[in-house]
Amino acid sequence: MHGWADMTKRIFALLVGGALAACSGYDNGQATDPTNSIAAGQITIALPKTVYTTTELNPSSGPGVRATLGNTADQAFYSRLGDAFNGALDQNPLFVANGSDASLEREQGSDWVAVTGAVLIEGVKVVSLQPGKSYDLIAQTSAATAGRYRIVVAYRNSATAEPTQRAVSATFEVR
Repeated sequence: MHGWADMTKRIFALLVGGALAACSGYDNGQATDPTNSIAAGQITIALPKTVYTTTELNPSSGPGVRATLGNTADQAFYSRLGDAFNGALDQNPLFVANGSDASLEREQGSDWVAVTGAVLIEGVKVVSLQPGKSYDLIAQTSAATAGRYRIVVAYRNSATAEPTQRAVSATFEVR
């Protein structure tokens, strides 16, 4: 019976020691909740040129605006920019299309107004934007007229959340 009492004391000591260690955790000043933490970096949209023609933007006659979407953050983000026909979570290219989290906007006075985008036959889906990775982003519209435009992409911290952040490209001219 003497052995059982020693074993009970050891188990009790281990439990108390473990509880004390857990309660006196080291605080390094960083957030532990990934949904509340702020990622270093951001989503960026880089344009290869500053002037396009309506012919270039039209899906039936041109390649559209071919921008580069980059994730300079230290975490993945998610956005509805993918082709729903493609089952992959990580896709390239990505699309500014009807129903997506992105829009092609035209300046109208002091406001920005979304222009009807291209239609993806199978629709759009949420895809991941991996840290340190760049993607081709294609924006097309048959509704382009002369003016100043920009691309806006909304994104989120998890695939199932609503978008809470957005990236905006530099403005470009359509002639």
